[in-house]
Amino acid sequence: MIQSGEIEGVRLINLTVHNDNRGWLCELVREDDDFYQRFGQLYVVNNYQANVVRAFHMHKEQDEIFIVTSGAIQFILVDEREDCRTFKTMKRVVMDGNRPQALTVPRGVQHGSMALVDGAQITALTTQPYRAGHPDEVRVPSDHYGDIWGLGGW
Repeated sequence: MIQSGEIEGVRLINLTVHNDNRGWLCELVREDDDFYQRFGQLYVVNNYQANVVRAFHMHKEQDEIFIVTSGAIQFILVDEREDCRTFKTMKRVVMDGNRPQALTVPRGVQHGSMALVDGAQITALTTQPYRAGHPDEVRVPSDHYGDIWGLGGW
């Protein structure tokens, strides 16, 4: 049975923002950040309209960092690591590009996203590059865990 709560290894980190009279600069990921492991690939996901759902998949060999760089995105994560104390725990995270944060998602955690506004963007950093011939993905449908995408709760 799925329960709601924190998931081991999933972190939401407030990013450093430097403001002055010209605007702001946000440090997305630094080599010396404690949540950074290694570079595999950097990519951007753009959602043309609100309510676009991209879900679910997990990785067996790579970890990911997600940063919402424009708009707002809801992430849903489910721990599928049988050897983990948070196995079958689900976590919902809403991120907004106006409050920069990094979301770490370890291997073995199913994850998906839903755009909350038109034009919402995610910048993602993975520890492994994508390999089209042998993708490190385990996919399940967006409704695999039920009707969970509404913001009103599970």
